[in-house]
Amino acid sequence: MNRAAYSSLSLLLLAALGACGGSSSGAHFDESVCPFVVDPSQVQGVTIRCGTLYTPEVHASPSSYIRVPVLIFKGKNPAAPPVVNLSGGPGQSWADLGLDTFTKSDTQDLSMDVVFIEQRGTGLSRPRLDCPAATSNDTADSFATRCMSDLQAERLDPTAYNIQEMADDVATFQSVLGYPKIALDGVSYGTAWGLQILRAHSSIVSSAILDSVVNPTIPTFSASASATDAAFSAVFAACAADASCTTNYGDVKSKMESALASLKSKPLTVAGSTSSYDDGALFNDAIAILAFAPDLFPRMVAAVTAAVASGNGTLLYDSDLNAIIGGDGQAVSGIAMGQYFSVVCTDNQFVSLPEVQSDLAKVNPAFSPYLDFTGDYALCLLWPHHQRNPSDYSAVTSAVPTLLASGSFDPLTSPTWAQQASTTLANGYWVEFPGLGHDEGASSDTCPQSILSEFIHSPGPPDASCVQSMTVSFAAPIAPVTVVVQAERNARILVAHTAPSLLAQRLAARSRIDTLVERRHIRQRMAELLRLSR
Repeated sequence: MNRAAYSSLSLLLLAALGACGGSSSGAHFDESVCPFVVDPSQVQGVTIRCGTLYTPEVHASPSSYIRVPVLIFKGKNPAAPPVVNLSGGPGQSWADLGLDTFTKSDTQDLSMDVVFIEQRGTGLSRPRLDCPAATSNDTADSFATRCMSDLQAERLDPTAYNIQEMADDVATFQSVLGYPKIALDGVSYGTAWGLQILRAHSSIVSSAILDSVVNPTIPTFSASASATDAAFSAVFAACAADASCTTNYGDVKSKMESALASLKSKPLTVAGSTSSYDDGALFNDAIAILAFAPDLFPRMVAAVTAAVASGNGTLLYDSDLNAIIGGDGQAVSGIAMGQYFSVVCTDNQFVSLPEVQSDLAKVNPAFSPYLDFTGDYALCLLWPHHQRNPSDYSAVTSAVPTLLASGSFDPLTSPTWAQQASTTLANGYWVEFPGLGHDEGASSDTCPQSILSEFIHSPGPPDASCVQSMTVSFAAPIAPVTVVVQAERNARILVAHTAPSLLAQRLAARSRIDTLVERRHIRQRMAELLRLSR
C-alpha cells in the first residue's frame, strides 16, 4: 500500500476509533502494513520489521490507543540492544528523510537492530496534530484559536501530546517488541525525549547518545534568545581572531547588522526567483548556516552584503550556500505544528513573562526583533496543554552511560545546556567540539565521528583527546553563481512573509534546519553503525 492510501485509510480508521471511544485491544505491534516507504529490496520480516505500534493515548489511563509507525532495520545480533533514534522538533517526522534510500545490501551487515520511531502526533502517526495554513490576516491568537478549533472538531486532545507520553511510547515499544534493553540516539529535541526516557524508564536503557542537548531544567522560552545570540557572538569573535577570516570578510558582525537594517526597508530579490529576501529571511538563513555549516557563515554574510551594496537588488549565493539554503529540491517533511505547540507549551508552562523579557534583554539589540519569544508565551496561555508537576522539570538523574555532545557555534542548543545536564548523570560525559554547529554526529570531522562511534561500540568514558587538536576555520570566498531556486525555497520565503507571528517564521526556518540535519544525521549514523559491524 502506498503512503497516500495508508494516510487515507488512517484517517478513516481514526474517525471510526474516535466515534467508538478508541481501540481497546491493548498495546501491540501490527506489521500487516508498512507505513514507511522503503527500498523494494528490503523484505518485511527478513531485513526489516515495519509496522504500527498501538500505544495508549494516555498511559496512566489506557482506554484509547493511537498509532505510532516504527521501522526497524534488522541486525545480525538480535541479542544486542537496538539503537532507537529519537527525532527532533518537537514535531519532526522521519518520513521523507532518506530512509527509503537504504537497500538490503546497505543494511545487511548491521550488528544490531536500528529503530526509527515516529513521534506521536506528527509525520505518519495517527492522529497527526496539524494546523491550518497561516494567512496574512492571522494574529498569533487567531491562528492558535483556529488550530485548536480544528483539532477539537476532530475530537483530538492536545494535552495527551507531550514529552512524558512520548517517553512512555518508547517504553511501550520496548515492552511490546520484547527487547530487554534499548540504546538511545537523540538529536536536538530528541535529546529532551531521551532525557525523559532516562528519568522515567532508566531500567530499560543500556546507553544513550544525546547530541545537541535540550535540557528540561532550562525552559526554551527564557533561554533560547540569549543562547542564539551567544552563538553569533562566538562566531563573530572567532572570525575576528582569525587573520584569514578578517582579511577575506572584514568585520562580519557589523556587516550582518547593517544588512539586517538595509533589508528591513529594502528587500532583495533572490536570483532565479521572484521572491523577496528581507531581514527575517537573512536572520533565519544565518541561523541555518551557523547550525549546519558554521565555516560558511562569513561567506554568507559577505554575499548578502555584496548584494545590498551592488544596487541591483539581486541576491546571489555561491554553490555551497545554495546547496544548504538555496535550491534544495528534496522533500521537506515539516513539523506538525499542533504537536509542536502541545509539547513546547507543556515544557514552558512554569515560565513567566518577565523571565522571557529578561532573556531577550541580554541579546544584541540588532538581533532582538527576531528572537522575541513573548508571542510564543502569549500563544501558550491559550493552548491546552498537559499540566505537570514542577518536579518533572528537575535535573535528570541516571546511572546509564550517556554521551552528551555539543558544538561551540550551535545557535539552537547551547553547549551550557548539555554541560549542566551532564552534572547529574552519574555516568554522563559531555564533549564540546570547537567550530561545529548543531548535530555533531552528522559532522564529517573525524574527531566527533571517532568519539561517537566508539561510544556506540563500548559505552564508557570517551577518549576526547582529539578535541584538543580541532581548529576553528572558515571557508574562503568563491564566486557566486545564478542558481534557479526551487519552488521549495520560494514557498519557505513566502511563509515567512505571510506568517502570523515570529513563531511561525521560526517554525518554517526550524523545520528546514531539522530536515537538513536529520537527513544528514541518518546517513552518517548508519554509516558509523555499518563501519562498526565490519
